[in-house]
Amino acid sequence: MEAGYQRYRNPYHNHVHAADVLQTVHHIIVKMGIVHWLSDLEILSALLAALIHDYEHTGTSNAFHANTSTNVALLYNDRAVLENHHISSTFRILRDEDKNILVNLSREDFRELRRLVIEMVLATDMSFHFQQIKQVKSWIGVSGECVDKAKALSLILHCSDISHPAKHWDLHYKWTRLLMQEFFLQGDREMELGLPCSPLCDRRSTFIAESQIGFIDFIVEPTMLLLGDLIDKILKEVTDIEQESTNCEQNTTISKRNSLPATSTIREGSTLQTGCQSGRSSVGRPSMMRQTTIPNKAPRVWLTPLKQNSKLWKERAAQDAIERSKGATDVELHLSDIEDPTKKYVVNDHRPSIDSMSQAINMALLPGFSQEEHKIRIMRTEKRREQRTTSLSSSASEDRTSTPDADLAARTTGSDTVKGTS
Repeated sequence: MEAGYQRYRNPYHNHVHAADVLQTVHHIIVKMGIVHWLSDLEILSALLAALIHDYEHTGTSNAFHANTSTNVALLYNDRAVLENHHISSTFRILRDEDKNILVNLSREDFRELRRLVIEMVLATDMSFHFQQIKQVKSWIGVSGECVDKAKALSLILHCSDISHPAKHWDLHYKWTRLLMQEFFLQGDREMELGLPCSPLCDRRSTFIAESQIGFIDFIVEPTMLLLGDLIDKILKEVTDIEQESTNCEQNTTISKRNSLPATSTIREGSTLQTGCQSGRSSVGRPSMMRQTTIPNKAPRVWLTPLKQNSKLWKERAAQDAIERSKGATDVELHLSDIEDPTKKYVVNDHRPSIDSMSQAINMALLPGFSQEEHKIRIMRTEKRREQRTTSLSSSASEDRTSTPDADLAARTTGSDTVKGTS
């Protein structure tokens, strides 16, 4: 798994990102009380989905694969290309006997785990973001409506995947810097192929401060607030079921005293069930992870970091506006956000073992590009694009028999399948 995440040496979508998302999902499940609502199989499914959700990520977007007609795009018909690849590649690994960590699951449990993992990972596709939010909002406010566990776990993973703006500034800034490096590398490739740059991928015109303000205010914060409301609904459901179970036990005791037939409490598989079932989702089987008390509401630990980070980006954007009024170029302004001269990062040598999360983060941080290096990259990319345009024009004038398929094949050479990512 770690080797697959390091395969393309991505600045952002690598094994450290996977560990970060895994830890965040675990924190939400355990610290916010969701653990009381889930069975052990569901907890395992959630953690496994978090671990594999970006396995063998190519460092490019689904749109890039679709626009360049890579083999994976053709395989999955341009729909959730990377997410389908992450899932498929993982379950192919699990077919090897020496790597199958799920070998002791029953056939039924394996099918349920696979169903949950597939739904959760597919939900990390950002093109489904607003559809997912609308769907959760549609039933979260309905009184008496049971929460769909697969949909809830999907939202938890999605929130964890985009959660770095909800963490301390130092960590959030590092993740933003790495993500923008990865975006710019994709933009360079798109320019070389004669394609328009995807949003936020043009290193010549992207302003990181403004992009992060929009990302926090319109994507991350509303999603995290919805997650808090969802967890509150889940905790209320768990509390109601616990109370119902207590009432059943009391009624059973009274019935026994009166020598009347009693409704018994039974355990079936990994889920606690009671004779007083009312159609609600049952509480998962208790495990060592579960606490003795259930919180009434989810702690909104993300609110303060979100506000602080948004404020810091707005201050930086205001400073950029001042510098722009003094004649600073767009390139110089947006590069000031990427470059952090106060910190030195080590080269990512992708060592196979790590001792701590801090070491893992340092391993994933590539050397920061200086402004001069960025300018060189821009000039080099524009020169390659001009050479390509001239070459294509010459070919078109000399040979009118060229076909769109032939030109497409030429443009996708070196980027087919999931190969060639810098």
